[in-house]
Amino acid sequence: AEVRPVLEQTGSFVMELVPGTGAVLESMLVMIQTDGRTLEDAIGADLYLRTVQAMERRGFPESAIRDFKPWAAMVLLSLPPSTDGEILDHQLYRLSQKLGKKVKGLETVREQLEIFDSLSESDQIRLLQDALDIQDELPKILQRLLMTYLDQDLDGLMRLSDDYLKSENDSVALRFQEQVVHRRNRRMAERIEPMLAEGGAFVAVGALHLP
Repeated sequence: AEVRPVLEQTGSFVMELVPGTGAVLESMLVMIQTDGRTLEDAIGADLYLRTVQAMERRGFPESAIRDFKPWAAMVLLSLPPSTDGEILDHQLYRLSQKLGKKVKGLETVREQLEIFDSLSESDQIRLLQDALDIQDELPKILQRLLMTYLDQDLDGLMRLSDDYLKSENDSVALRFQEQVVHRRNRRMAERIEPMLAEGGAFVAVGALHLP
């Protein structure tokens, strides 16, 4: 309710990535191993079993993830569990289309996912292990994130990120933060600037990019 009147008064809606069938298909192609190995080959039998069990609890059968790269499984396990609702980005996208707004994307599928692809396989495996280790705590973490976002507390969002990095306390988490947050922040900021100069742009990005 707070967002809609602001969007209605703007000329364009800008989001990280414009959704669509093409984007989904391209992302799936990037997430799949291309060297003939399976996910189990890459991460070992024990970690693969934990991954399969966690993904099945999310509604993904083993057949759907068998050929994934380690980072692809990690990303899916880091997302909020599926609900009957629709994420805010897509609600705003559909509303913008209904209102006849110009819709622009800040990144391409390839740009978003090559950041994960550029991580070494050992880093990908470590991040997958971390994602599995926090599955039980993930609802609490996401609830803290949600309440901090709804409070419009940018400093609080930054503290949550810092607390998570301190709990990880290793160079892998720091490299991930640099690749997935800071590097993309710089790219998105450069692309947002001329849109803001034009005026009338409503820009929506993920919560951790805001602070």
